[in-house]
Amino acid sequence: MNKELRTMGKVIKEYVEKNVYNTNSRQMIDKGAWSAFLVKHHINFDNSSKRWCFRSARLKEVAYIKEYCGMTTYEDRTKNIGEFIEKMMECVRSAVNNYGPYREDFLSYSKYLAAPLFKYNLKNGPLIIDELNLNTLDLSIDVHCFDWIPGPDRHHIEEFEFTVPFKDLSSHEKMSKHVYDEELSFYLDYKDHLMDVDDITFAIPGVTLDISSIGRTALDNYYNRMNTKKFKRLASYQKDHEVLTTRRFPSWKGMLIEDPKAIQLIRLIYIFKVCSMYNEKVALNVELLLENKHPKIVQLFGNDIKAIRWVQDYLDMPGIVGCEEGKYLYTRDNPYPFFKRNDSLDKHRFCDFIAKEKGFEPDFLKVLLDHVFKQQVRS
Repeated sequence: MNKELRTMGKVIKEYVEKNVYNTNSRQMIDKGAWSAFLVKHHINFDNSSKRWCFRSARLKEVAYIKEYCGMTTYEDRTKNIGEFIEKMMECVRSAVNNYGPYREDFLSYSKYLAAPLFKYNLKNGPLIIDELNLNTLDLSIDVHCFDWIPGPDRHHIEEFEFTVPFKDLSSHEKMSKHVYDEELSFYLDYKDHLMDVDDITFAIPGVTLDISSIGRTALDNYYNRMNTKKFKRLASYQKDHEVLTTRRFPSWKGMLIEDPKAIQLIRLIYIFKVCSMYNEKVALNVELLLENKHPKIVQLFGNDIKAIRWVQDYLDMPGIVGCEEGKYLYTRDNPYPFFKRNDSLDKHRFCDFIAKEKGFEPDFLKVLLDHVFKQQVRS
C-alpha cells in the first residue's frame, strides 16, 4: 500500500515549503532531525522527554477535575500548521504574561518543586505532581477507509489518538511511521489489508512545551517578526523552570494533594532535606506521622501518604537536592544559613529559620517541629 498521508501529507508539505527554503534543511526536517520551527525561528522545542513536574493548582480547577468524565471535545481538523503554531505561540505569550485572551489555554507546571511550594502555594492550595511528555503534541487522526469487500459501511472513518514529539509534525516520513506502522497496522491486519485509505486528516487538541530553556532573545525576535506583543519584562519562566500544557487533567500516574496539612508536611520535609537536617531521628518521626501513629498532630489519607512518600523518594534521588537547593534559594529574599545536621545549637537556629518561612500555620508548625525533633523509640 502506498503510504501517502493524503490531506495530512499536503498540509505538512505546504508548511515546510513555505517556511524552509534550503534543500538540505528540508531533507533533515523530513528525516525528523529538526523541526521547521527550529530552523526558521531558532526556538528549540525539538527535545522531547518524560519529566515529573509540579503545579500549584487552584480550587476551582480541582473541582473541575473531580467533575470530569469523558473525553475533551477536539478542535476542527488542522488544515494549516503555520496558523496552528502562530496560535500556539500567542497562547504561550498569554500564559507567561498571565494576560490576554488565551491565558487560560495553558496550565503552568514547574520542573522542580521549589516554585510551586514556596512561591505560588503559600496558602496551601492543591498541589499536583504529574509526569508530562515535554515538547510533544497530542494528535487526533481520522483515517478515511474504503473496504474492498462489499458490505454495509464500506466507507468508514477510523479514529486514533496518540502523542508525538513536536518536531515530528514537520516530517512526512515520521508522521507516516506514526500513522501506519504504530497505529493503522493493527487495523490493516484485522482487515487482511483488503481496504484502501482514501484520506487522513488530523487535529492537534493538546500541546506540552518546555519553555524554560528558550532564550528570551529568540522569543522576542519571534514576536517582533509576528508584529505582536512580547513577554513582559519581568517574566520568570526560566527561573521557575516553567512547562506549559493544555492538558486539563492529571494523568493516571498523577497525584493530587488537597489537604493543607499534608502540603505543609511536604514543605517541611523539603526544607529539612535541602538544609541537610534530615537525620535518622527526623526520618523516624516523619515515618510515624505517615503511619498515622499521631492522629492528634495530623491524620493523613492514602493518596496524600503516597504523594509524601513519592516526594521523599524524589528528594533522595542522586543530584536532586543540589538542583532543588538553587531553585529554593531563588524563592527566598535572603540566603538561608548553613546548618550542621547533629548540632543541638543549630537545631534551635533551624527552628527559628523555619518559623520565618512563609506557608506554614504557626501552631501546626510548632507541633510538627516538636514532634520531628523528639527522641522516640519505634513501638
